[in-house]
Amino acid sequence: MDEARPVPEGAECLMRRDGTVSLEIQGDSFHLRQLDVHDPSHAAWLQAAGKCDVLVISGDNLEITETSSDVTAAAKIGTLAAGWVPTRAPN
Repeated sequence: MDEARPVPEGAECLMRRDGTVSLEIQGDSFHLRQLDVHDPSHAAWLQAAGKCDVLVISGDNLEITETSSDVTAAAKIGTLAAGWVPTRAPN
């Protein structure tokens, strides 16, 4: 994703202590995921992502697995978007 750039102000990835991760834009939640802080792989991701920006990839008909990604369909129909989103741990 060499073409990904930082997203405009107002978008952020909130990471709460209970493992809740949400993508928020202008204060509205667009994606919410509950990770298990006791699962070693989830805990490692939360720790690493909490120290940097995260790459968000969005689009229609994305095929993303643990081992590969295919964004061809989204790119062809013009819905593919990617950007670096800052993370924040709310109080």
